[in-house]
Amino acid sequence: MKIIATIAALLCLSTSALAQEKTIEQKPPTELEAFLRTKGQIIVKEFHDLASISGEYGGHLTVGTLVLYDPGSPSKKRKGLRIVVKEAGRLERENTSFLDVDEIEALSKGIAYMNKVASEWKGKPREYTEMIFSTKGDFQVGFYVNKGELGAFAKSGHIGATSATLDQEALSLLKKAADDGLVYLNGR
Repeated sequence: MKIIATIAALLCLSTSALAQEKTIEQKPPTELEAFLRTKGQIIVKEFHDLASISGEYGGHLTVGTLVLYDPGSPSKKRKGLRIVVKEAGRLERENTSFLDVDEIEALSKGIAYMNKVASEWKGKPREYTEMIFSTKGDFQVGFYVNKGELGAFAKSGHIGATSATLDQEALSLLKKAADDGLVYLNGR
């Protein structure tokens, strides 16, 4: 009986070891991230800074455009925004999120809607409520109202995400950066 139990335990251990070796690589959520994972060829990366947005408590957003292409095929460009969210505190950390060009207009419209609703909700005795816009590349931006007081935030990443607390004006600056980025990218 001990032999059977030992064999069963070894079989379970070896099966679990094999399962750990088989890691399934997930498809990147954005075209920019997929292209950045390309191996065995040269990639050209063009950066253009759009905005540096200070948050509360030392948090910070940096927004810029990113254009990627293979020098052998410059007509096949991948374009979008690169948003870095820096979290302040004892340990400063940052994460980068990518938005494909086709998501930029939705981000801009989402922020415009949030700004409209925030101005309507400001000063009204409302329980804690959040409104959030999320992208494919794990970027979130939103605002909250708690008993009439407004606040805003941005977050980048999924596991180990970084976040920055913002004021309402920062959302308008982010919208302007997104709009400026779309104009810039459409001219590239």
